[in-house]
Amino acid sequence: MRGTLIAFGKLKTPGVRETVDYYLRNLKPWWPLEEVELKQAPREVKSSADRALNQRDEAEAFRKIISSKKTSRSRLILLDETGKSGSTMEWATRFENYRSDGTQHLFIGVGSAYGWDASLKKEADLLWSFGRETLSHEIARAVLAEQLYRIHAVLNRHPYHNEGE
Repeated sequence: MRGTLIAFGKLKTPGVRETVDYYLRNLKPWWPLEEVELKQAPREVKSSADRALNQRDEAEAFRKIISSKKTSRSRLILLDETGKSGSTMEWATRFENYRSDGTQHLFIGVGSAYGWDASLKKEADLLWSFGRETLSHEIARAVLAEQLYRIHAVLNRHPYHNEGE
C-alpha cells in the first residue's frame, strides 16, 4: 500500500521539520510515505464567506494532487477535530485492515487554519482526530508522523510501542 501525506503550509517552527523528518525517515523501511506541501489559500479572512472561499480553493488544490493517483482502491483520511479518535492499537488494526482489504493508496490530509471544505470531508473515508484540542497544522503534522511510525512499529512487532498487558 502506497501512502501520501498532503499538508497545507510549510513547517517553519524551529525543530518541527526535523521532528517530522525523523519519524518519516524511521517509517520509510515499513511504509515509504510521500509528503506533499501545498500553499495555504492567501485570501485574508474577514468573514465566514472568506473562510468558505479559502476552504473551496484549498479543496480544489487538494483534489488536483490526488486525482492523478486516486483509484477505486484508494482511501482518504483527513485530520479533523470532529473526527474519530482511538488508541494506537485501534489505529494499527485499522491500517492492517486497509492492507488486507486491498487498499492500494492511502491519502492522509492535514488541513490549513481554515479547516476542510464540507464537500471534501464528505468524500473522505475517515476523519481522524487527535482529540478535542486545536493543534496548529505544524504540530498536527509532527504528531501524525509520530503516530504513523508508532502504528507501523506495532504492525511490524517493533518494540517502540510499549503498551501494557
